Amino acid sequence: MQPSLLTNLTTGRLLSGLAITALLQCSVNAALIHLWDFNGNANDSVGSNNGTVNGTATLVASGGFDGSGYYSGTGDSGAYVSTGLTYDPDSTFSWSVWARSKEDADLQSIIVGNRRNASGSDFSPREFAKLTPGSTIFRPSDTANTLGHTPLAIAGGWTHFAVVNDGSGNVTTYVDGVATGPATALSGPFTASAFPFSIGGDASSQGIEFFNGDIDDVRIYDNALTAGEVAALAVPEPSSALLLGVGGLALLRRRRK
Repeated sequence: MQPSLLTNLTTGRLLSGLAITALLQCSVNAALIHLWDFNGNANDSVGSNNGTVNGTATLVASGGFDGSGYYSGTGDSGAYVSTGLTYDPDSTFSWSVWARSKEDADLQSIIVGNRRNASGSDFSPREFAKLTPGSTIFRPSDTANTLGHTPLAIAGGWTHFAVVNDGSGNVTTYVDGVATGPATALSGPFTASAFPFSIGGDASSQGIEFFNGDIDDVRIYDNALTAGEVAALAVPEPSSALLLGVGGLALLRRRRK
């Protein structure tokens, strides 16, 4: 096992014994390249794309999926985190994020990804890639490929999502560590290659795109996570009592931001 894997998958939190077992059983194939954990700010604590909280959105000091800080969206137009990061949706990557919905979150609003370009206009042809409370949508050349999942419960608890693109035109969505179905083959490649990556909305002026809910621990990996790696990420931080009973955890020091 490469020594970086435990760091890559556990930056910012500890894992339970079950999660460590799952981690040890999975392959080492992806490095964490961006992390927005919202512990006091919207900085990218792994990469260099520090975020900016816009509009009526706020950062909350405690109560996130692991008890620490998180981002709180309002659903209002312009309320989101801009990161300045662009990515190629045809490349190999994985997204990991925790989210919970408020009372009236729209199922088409953006948890992470984009709907429009960095200036708030449509790509031509219309293209985007986004994770929403109701589905994952990759739309190359104005042809939607929708990977449905169980919608976020209204005012429910934290849910873990992962979106894995294998770089060969196949995308898999996971909810709480479980794939929502087999990998979906996209209808074709994207025309554009520099998509803005935003959190909780995007530069659009359309109010429907802004997520009325909470978001925490947004991660981007440079390769396709395996099912085992996703399962390890989907385990919330355990209690102190549980940690005391798991051998070897002294090696996994929590790194607070």
